[in-house]
Amino acid sequence: MGENFDCTQFLTFDSILAENEVIKKLLSYENIGFKVILEKDIRNIKKEYFKNYRKQIFVELEYDDFIGEIDEWKDINDAPPKLISDFIKITKDIIRQEGITNLKIILASFADMGVTTNEVLNASVDKLEYSLFHISMSAPYNPVDNLIIEVENKSKLDEECK
Repeated sequence: MGENFDCTQFLTFDSILAENEVIKKLLSYENIGFKVILEKDIRNIKKEYFKNYRKQIFVELEYDDFIGEIDEWKDINDAPPKLISDFIKITKDIIRQEGITNLKIILASFADMGVTTNEVLNASVDKLEYSLFHISMSAPYNPVDNLIIEVENKSKLDEECK
């Protein structure tokens, strides 16, 4: 078995915003306990493992127990734990910003090159909780090693208002 990693999250997206504006938006995650790690400081194995999914901006959102918090959420019909709700709110705020496109949430439960698998889901910004629940041990389907959620830029509500 080669070099591997586990229990971390990433955001990747394209942006026309200045780097300092992007960083300022991402620091909102630190208010709920995540450590924001910029691409230049991310371990090479992590960048290499997800290279086919990466966009212009690639950041790690370190919080060792985040996937565990998702696992504690036993029923999709119940409200998610506060940390998950806060994560969803911040992510929705970021994806709705002008100048940010092609956002992907990457949840790494366990990643080992050539050994573990990745599942890709497309999700509306309004349905992030259902997509996040997909990696939960309580989900009604086989658990996945790593989950990549490709988030649509606009919500149905945004479209209806046009």
